[in-house]
Amino acid sequence: MTRRPARPPVAPPFPPASRRDFLHLSGLAGLGLMLDAGQAQAAMPLSGGRIRVQMTLSALRDPMLATRSQMTNFTRGWLEYLLEYDTDGQFHPKLLERWEVSEDTRRIALWLRPGVRWSNGEALTAEDVAFNLRRWCDSHVPGNSMAARLAALIDPETGRAAETAIRVRDPLSLELHLLRPDATLLAGLADYPAAIVHPGFSEETMLSAPVGTGPYLPESYEAGKRAVLRRQDAHWWGRGQGAFLETIEYIDTGAAPGRIGEAAAAGLIDLTDDTAADLAPQLTALGWNPSVMASAATLTARFNLRDPVYSDIRVREALTLVTDNRVVLELGLAGRGAVAANDHVWPAHPDYAPQPPLPEPDRERALQLLREAGMADHEFELISLDDDWQALSADAIAVQCLDAGIRVRRKRLPLETFWEGWRAHPWSVTEWNMRPLGIQSLALAYRSSSAWNETGFADPKFDRLLDDALAIRDDVARRPVMAELQKRLRESFVIIQPFWRDLSRHSAPQIFGAQVHPMFEHHHTTWWRDPPLDPSQGKD
Repeated sequence: MTRRPARPPVAPPFPPASRRDFLHLSGLAGLGLMLDAGQAQAAMPLSGGRIRVQMTLSALRDPMLATRSQMTNFTRGWLEYLLEYDTDGQFHPKLLERWEVSEDTRRIALWLRPGVRWSNGEALTAEDVAFNLRRWCDSHVPGNSMAARLAALIDPETGRAAETAIRVRDPLSLELHLLRPDATLLAGLADYPAAIVHPGFSEETMLSAPVGTGPYLPESYEAGKRAVLRRQDAHWWGRGQGAFLETIEYIDTGAAPGRIGEAAAAGLIDLTDDTAADLAPQLTALGWNPSVMASAATLTARFNLRDPVYSDIRVREALTLVTDNRVVLELGLAGRGAVAANDHVWPAHPDYAPQPPLPEPDRERALQLLREAGMADHEFELISLDDDWQALSADAIAVQCLDAGIRVRRKRLPLETFWEGWRAHPWSVTEWNMRPLGIQSLALAYRSSSAWNETGFADPKFDRLLDDALAIRDDVARRPVMAELQKRLRESFVIIQPFWRDLSRHSAPQIFGAQVHPMFEHHHTTWWRDPPLDPSQGKD
């Protein structure tokens, strides 16, 4: 197992008891890495060489505007984070040295790691971090989901950071003064859109003139094909403690499992980003090592309440009533996960409130509701990404509708086309990453003002309950309010959420430290290969 540098002690953002409950419930500490005996006995990380990673390469954007973790996995080479959520189920400091959260969660003190420099040689300062916080708080920027995560710092009248919210104390420390309590704000700083950029950052020059605090810099990026990171760690604060690889190469093989399998068999890739169920046996037969983890990653077949068809709750309830989530799990994921209950809070989340089982599918009741709504003869359209598991999951929902006598046609879209119209699709399935707390997912996806609210769900009572839940620091104490939120979401029939995913990644035998992450993150500094140079692949 890869040896990692010792981490300094740090004040946890959540009470220790809640974190222990989380680890006990989820088993994350034991599920993150499953390697063979040879890998487990590997001695020390070796420096040099390259890893070639299979991953979808979309057009690169400002990380703040990213909508999928894959969009920031490449930029993680040079754009780092204040803190990270790791495979052990805990938050660890990255650019921060430590932090403190007041009991009422209204004040957060941040101390930067000393000696961090940008790749241009400048020192990272608290003013740089304040710059990032202020830009994240700009709710006027279309698609800026960070504004939802930092809503407690935003003046509702201006839609930007309140004048008193961010105070720089000295070159290496600052304080956040929240307008209202929010127990999740610090956790939001570890999410993938929260990459720290230089004050001179622009999306137009992020590749041609990159500046970051990380050990790699981009050498090339061609959407849909290939991208390369090369180690440039002269100013990196962790020099000698990680970033063992000379080169990290991303290769977009396309999403079809068959093409990924062919690339692996031909020795063209060393690591998968997300192994599909049908692909796993083939990679195992090649001698590749699996890394498997239970997670709160999921998929929602969400209804867009802004569309006249789905503004009628009877229509939403009818389509939900004919869907057996157990069938979708089996057909969409080959059973690799756990059945979900349409409330977007994982049973292993520390703030999860147990709910009654969903009712059994009821076709007669569903058809009655459609007749009452005047939609018995309507042909519904269910849109999905044209990939493997998401498309199969949508197929499973559509087939159950057809079996019940409800007309549904399926529409599969290429990745870029699907995400261009993401918020506007009338009825579609969307992949959602795990968040460490259930309340984070609810606030990001279903608050009426959130940039990521794709459902159009706008319930003032739900928003007030969100504020109440966010004000409660203790996860267990938050559960009564979570119970109301989960119940209200279920009874509004906003989503069909069929399952929680077991995540899987496979790596070639010579690859180490690249275990699957519960939020699909790529932590390049832990990756290495043995031997570092492989003559059969040419010079690295």
